[in-house]
Amino acid sequence: MLAVPLRSAPYNISLPDTILVEAGARGIPWIASPIPAFRRWAAGGILPESLDEWHLSLRQLVKDQEFCKRLGKAGRNAAQMREMSRVGDLWLEVIARAAHVSAARSRMMERV
Repeated sequence: MLAVPLRSAPYNISLPDTILVEAGARGIPWIASPIPAFRRWAAGGILPESLDEWHLSLRQLVKDQEFCKRLGKAGRNAAQMREMSRVGDLWLEVIARAAHVSAARSRMMERV
C-alpha cells in the first residue's frame, strides 16, 4: 500500500499524478490527499477528505485484502489504458511525420 499524505500547500497542490499512476501500474493500492491531479486520476485508491476518513480508510486497507486487490486491479487497468492511449498517440504522430516526409520527397523528385 502507498500512502501520500500532503499538506495543502501551493507546491503540493501542483504535483502531477505520476506517483499514483506508477502505483497503479504495479497494482499497488494507495491512499492520498485529494489534490487536483490525484482527484483526476482517482483509479486504484482512496482520497480521504478528513482525518477521520484517513483513519477509517487506512483501517480498511489494512484489514480488507480483497478490497486492496480490487483497488490494485482498478489502478493497473487504468494505468494500462493510459499507457495504450499515449502509445497510440505517439504512433499517430510518427505516421503523420512519415507521411509528411514522404510527400516532401515526392515533391522534390517531381522537380528534378
